[in-house]
Amino acid sequence: MPAPQLPSVTLPAPRPLAVAPGSDRVAPGAGAPVIPSPAPTRGRESTVTLAEPASSASGLADSRIPAVRRAPGQLDVCRSAFTHDRLREALTACTAAVAANPGSAEALTLLAHTELNRGHLDRAGDLAEKAVAADPNVADAYVIIGGVRQDSGQNAAAKAAYLRYLRLAPRGRYADDLRAIVNGL
Repeated sequence: MPAPQLPSVTLPAPRPLAVAPGSDRVAPGAGAPVIPSPAPTRGRESTVTLAEPASSASGLADSRIPAVRRAPGQLDVCRSAFTHDRLREALTACTAAVAANPGSAEALTLLAHTELNRGHLDRAGDLAEKAVAADPNVADAYVIIGGVRQDSGQNAAAKAAYLRYLRLAPRGRYADDLRAIVNGL
């Protein structure tokens, strides 16, 4: 007799913490560019598939052990919260992601961007510098460095950071805005 087919179940993405949109956003200083968060994307869904039953030598099923895809990691939660402009949740999740992996350029950059959007420019600049120390090719960190430098009046340093971004990501999401800024510095 054939073994019964086990179902696959699609679960919805986890629900985020309730945070009023924009409730913790602080505008950066007057001279700094406003760096928008990426456009929200549809939540990820995870699929749970039950494993085939283990067979004994006699061919009978001994047990049924479900196989479940891993829960989202700290970096995944950080990325999702940031992408959906949930800054308080992003701050918590990205801080945890950096604590779990201090050398993660992506986690450092997301945390820096979150801090920049919260108006904590010095912290954002420090985190972005750590991100480029971990990976000098992480383009988005240079946008943050440039914004912090521009806000503090260091236009030459800001221009250098923006040009580095443009070399790394000539068609990146900030490229057009940064070309205009660079031409004005």
